[in-house]
Amino acid sequence: NDKQKLVRLSDGDSLRALTTVDLESPLVGPIVQAGESIAAVASTKSGDSLLVFNPTSLKSTGRLALPGRLISGPFGQDDGCLIHTDQGLQWISADAEQVWAIRFPTAAIAGAPQMVDGKLILATVMGQIWIIEAQTGTVEANVDLEQAFSSSPLITPQSIVVGTEEGTVLAIPIPTSKTIP
Repeated sequence: NDKQKLVRLSDGDSLRALTTVDLESPLVGPIVQAGESIAAVASTKSGDSLLVFNPTSLKSTGRLALPGRLISGPFGQDDGCLIHTDQGLQWISADAEQVWAIRFPTAAIAGAPQMVDGKLILATVMGQIWIIEAQTGTVEANVDLEQAFSSSPLITPQSIVVGTEEGTVLAIPIPTSKTIP
């Protein structure tokens, strides 16, 4: 909330606070599930950090200073989360450990990346599609369609479907090579 508190509410007939934790700095971006934990990014004048909490007690279970300022994310997955900063893209484990980091454009990620067969498939607002091996961060393919995307990619067996800011829906073959340096 705006008082820099993390609050777990009851889910019964009447809403009430079950657990409240004071935060040192405001959260930016969403709170996401990362494995068995929840994660969020806190922002201070000196930099951004990923904070990891137990979802029941809201006890802090990890903290990782991020290399740069948050652009997109975090995006939660079964075993961690993806974070996009002005220094690139990072995969962070549910224990707040950086697994990998890669150079990545500063254009925001359009919607939530999709995980298909161990690969992250994501679209940027500037019209790029990226396919990244989730365990290693290896870029397997990318393409720049030079269309401003406005939605998460939808994956079909033969194509990637994505919405554009102009209201068009594009269906493209799944890229198999790197065309963006």
